[in-house]
Amino acid sequence: MRSLLRFIQKYYFFLLFLVLQVIALSLFLNNHAYQRSKMVNSSNVVVGTVYNAFHSITQYLSLKQANDELVKENLDFHNELLYEDIFSTIDQSSTIPENKYNYQAARVIKNSVNKKNNTLTLNIGTKAGIAPEMAVVSPMGVVGITRYVSANFTTAISVLSNKYSLSAKLKRNNYFGSLVWEGDDYRVAYLNEIPGHVDLHVGDTLVTSGYSVIFPEGIMIGTINEFTIVPGDHFYDIKVDLAVDYKKLDHVYVIENIGREEQVELENQLADD
Repeated sequence: MRSLLRFIQKYYFFLLFLVLQVIALSLFLNNHAYQRSKMVNSSNVVVGTVYNAFHSITQYLSLKQANDELVKENLDFHNELLYEDIFSTIDQSSTIPENKYNYQAARVIKNSVNKKNNTLTLNIGTKAGIAPEMAVVSPMGVVGITRYVSANFTTAISVLSNKYSLSAKLKRNNYFGSLVWEGDDYRVAYLNEIPGHVDLHVGDTLVTSGYSVIFPEGIMIGTINEFTIVPGDHFYDIKVDLAVDYKKLDHVYVIENIGREEQVELENQLADD
């Protein structure tokens, strides 16, 4: 209480000046409608500007959370869609099979596009159920295959690698071949082993064939840019514009083939005959 009295005593004239100013302003505004409306409008502009700036800052800070939530929602959609695709192709009276594939969301924390054998590093590992030789895809299409896995991280071989070829097919007619990257342009790869009698068109869509134990069938790869018949051969040389921009990779999905081990074991038995 004494401190408050000392403060009032010390700043008496200044506080009196403020009180008189408030009284004078109130009287002025109450008797002049035009000035009052201008004052209110000015204060609204100031308050509105402050709120807008605060909203913009809050919105920016929440972008990461919103983006992560969107990725999770997309992940759930992928898993749900895979199950529905299987369910729609079977007799409704039969036993419903378990989903063959499982998706895990991840982020790319390291990436390269200018080497002969490009790789990626992901921010999840064995703790999330990741293992070697799982498919890596983005919302735009095929990205690569997991190679080495630790508890919390995974390295993957990119499609942009001379060590890797991908089983691919033409969506329009189901002819399949091998997609390879020749090491020059990160936006372009080549499709081999397509016979010369196949009807091709620029713009034809290329997707995964499903003939491996790694990638599900039908994941986007790219579109045909141009094609020619190899001289002295009966196969096309097909240039493909890749759907994924490997310089912009951020969120990806790692796909587990739940029935992989059973399929590989059975195929190995046939190979040993």
